[in-house]
Amino acid sequence: MAKEYEIKSSDGESLIFPASWMEGVSRPFSKCTSLTSIIIPEGVTEIDDYAFDGCTSLSSVTIPSSVTKIGDFAFSDCTSLTSIIIPECVTEIGCDVFNGCTSLSSVNIPSGVTKICEGVFSECKFLTAITIPEAVTKIGEYAFAGCDSLTSMSVPKSVTEISRYAFAGCVSLTFVTIPSTVTEIDVCTFVGCMSLKEIHYDGTKEQWKAIKKGIDWYKNTYVQKVFCSDDTVELPAYNIEGDVLECWYHLISEVVIPENVTKIDAWAFSGCKTLASVTIPNGVTKIGEYAFSDCTSLTSVTIPESVTKIGYSAFTRCTSLASVNIISSLTEIGGYAFRNCTSLKEIHYGGTKEQWKAVKKEPEWNAGVPAECVVCTDGTVKLQ
Repeated sequence: MAKEYEIKSSDGESLIFPASWMEGVSRPFSKCTSLTSIIIPEGVTEIDDYAFDGCTSLSSVTIPSSVTKIGDFAFSDCTSLTSIIIPECVTEIGCDVFNGCTSLSSVNIPSGVTKICEGVFSECKFLTAITIPEAVTKIGEYAFAGCDSLTSMSVPKSVTEISRYAFAGCVSLTFVTIPSTVTEIDVCTFVGCMSLKEIHYDGTKEQWKAIKKGIDWYKNTYVQKVFCSDDTVELPAYNIEGDVLECWYHLISEVVIPENVTKIDAWAFSGCKTLASVTIPNGVTKIGEYAFSDCTSLTSVTIPESVTKIGYSAFTRCTSLASVNIISSLTEIGGYAFRNCTSLKEIHYGGTKEQWKAVKKEPEWNAGVPAECVVCTDGTVKLQ
């Protein structure tokens, strides 16, 4: 029997294509936005790269048992695809295969697959659960990034590496189990998993400490400890390199920065939306770019005397920030430092009017701020 593709379009018309017509044709169905269903003929062993990408009306796919490989981006941006059955004979699923399949809620990974490739399920926003087979040794970059409905994940014991941004932005993910076989958790693996509260590890406390972990691997989560087989491991609230505070990890309401810190690095607390109170020690000399940007619960801040520079956009979009107290010694305020701090009505400065006027202020440092003046020790200075 001849191999034939059977396809159906949005107007209900069914068409038959001999498989031989597809041989050597690059992306034969790519961006066919009227294609609603397709039956791939038995005997086909590989679905080519980009074969059906951008087929936004495609809702039904039948893959035969002869297929062993699905190529890169094969079904990417098939936004009407809700489920798909991948036969057990498939051993390789390429990069970004289902990237952007925003309606996909059900998919299986065959037991012979050994790697979850880069971006394979990225932005599958309705994917609620998935089982990773025991043969998988690596979870690739951005593999499940932006899977908004994914609530839990059990990493199988075969996995040794979880790559950067693998679960980034999985905002409903609350529970993760990690096996003792894992030797590396890369940069920003769980960044932005704003519901994640529990990580369970089936190895010992010492084994957990031996895992190589990239910076920011759990930034902007609620995780404060890891539950190991013999104990719990408290996770640090920040990362300090030398005397520079680099990163903030937990979405909590209050922080006291350690006395030995002399610089709050760029982006250090950016996006910490539940941070309502921060204590900056006298000793910090610089607040870096975007350091507190988008901290929408922050209501007040005192800049200590040691600070000489507030960086570009350091407090931009801190929409609840109502008062700022700047002790004198400040020499520079970066552009957009307090941009769109729409509640900021009080700015107090611990020096004289002349000292305030001498502070270098980059353009638009107070754009969108309702405060009309700065209160100095000897009077007020009108803001332009």
